[in-house]
Amino acid sequence: MDARSTGRFIKEERIKRGLSQKALGELLFVEPQTVSKWERGVGFPDYPNVLKLAEIFSCSVQDILEPQFEDESENESEDESKDEGASTNLPVLVKVLEDAEPKRKKRKSIFQLFSKHNLKKQFSKLFGVNYQDFYTKEFFLSGAFRKRSKEEYGTALSYGFTSEQKNVMDVAQPWLYIRAFFFLLICFAVGSFASALSGVPEFAIIFGSCFSVLPLLILMYELNFSRDVNLFQLLSMFIFGGFAAIILVLLFGDIIPLSELSVYPYIFAPIIEELAKAVIAVIFIAKMKPKNVLTGILIGFAVGAGFDVFENMLYGFNSYLLGLITEGLYTNAHMTNLMLRSLSGFFVGHHYYTAIFAGVYLLCKKKSGFAKEELFQPRVLGGFLVAVLLHALWNTSSLLGGFGFVPMLAVSAASVIIFFFLSSLGVSQMKAMDIYKSAKAAESAAEAPAADTPAEV
Repeated sequence: MDARSTGRFIKEERIKRGLSQKALGELLFVEPQTVSKWERGVGFPDYPNVLKLAEIFSCSVQDILEPQFEDESENESEDESKDEGASTNLPVLVKVLEDAEPKRKKRKSIFQLFSKHNLKKQFSKLFGVNYQDFYTKEFFLSGAFRKRSKEEYGTALSYGFTSEQKNVMDVAQPWLYIRAFFFLLICFAVGSFASALSGVPEFAIIFGSCFSVLPLLILMYELNFSRDVNLFQLLSMFIFGGFAAIILVLLFGDIIPLSELSVYPYIFAPIIEELAKAVIAVIFIAKMKPKNVLTGILIGFAVGAGFDVFENMLYGFNSYLLGLITEGLYTNAHMTNLMLRSLSGFFVGHHYYTAIFAGVYLLCKKKSGFAKEELFQPRVLGGFLVAVLLHALWNTSSLLGGFGFVPMLAVSAASVIIFFFLSSLGVSQMKAMDIYKSAKAAESAAEAPAADTPAEV
């Protein structure tokens, strides 16, 4: 078993199929630099990647570990016939991966990156729909308000209960989220009116805490291309995951003497809260064994959204009780605080922070189930640190007084950008899986007649 020979074999097979190092890396979920090391003989693929390479190259593990190289002039016709099935896959591979394999380009300036043309291009690349067709394809708004049949409700609510997987190239058309949003918003408005009359704010606080976050979670559920999480699992992660994270925060607060630290609310609170949510997200990931980044993001989003809602409720009831104690009468101060916290949930919050960590964790995850050494990988720790920093910056913005809106906007923008960047990686990962499935299907179809010939004879 020689690393140089294996590297040469990988390079030759990759070039035969018209794949770049980046494209092959996406199929294997490794960096292009890793593929380069293999091909130069300074690194060697681990056994799981050897198995994947054998499937992609339509060869045996022995061919990869102990390749035999022959003179091309003597075996040209034999090689052409051997790779006939693989060549049929080339149009599929090139068609889907061309966006993921850009040629050498000049580095874009910051103005080019955020230009209108580039943003439209990235939008189309991420969602699989042209920016100009955003409304005409009934993607978010017009299609969301259209009346739906019972069959459509049944299909939307059954995602994740069947083994059928939606192809990532099909455009999702979410619409449940808009119904959930208006239902919760109406309940919040009715609850607020009732609380103003009776002085009992329970319903207003409960519905006000989730009217922005819960519809976003349903939107994530509808946009989850893999369809491997059902509504029952989603609500379990949202309710039980969020509640469990709150309990962990309270336990960590009892263990660590944080009351003696004056900077606790701004520095240590984000560390403890993000750690608690990360623990719960990792438990759900280990139990559900998701296979793609998008599902990991959805799991983290659900746990963070549950935590966000429960925390908003706690703040709402605390603010209400504080008003009764200090002023001795009912006030609407808690409602203003609750409204600001809820509205900010569209752009920033625990759901985004935990989704970022869970997405990075699953992106780096190589084994099924739980392996503690995976938690201490540099990129996983970096994802956790990013979540803590975003959280801490949001908390400290209140110390800047009138200038606090600047870090708030910065944290919101950073959260959304990182979130969508990870989501685009997840879409690319699923596209790579789609290519592989399409290639295998084409190869099987090409080989089927030859396999039937002996039986007919």
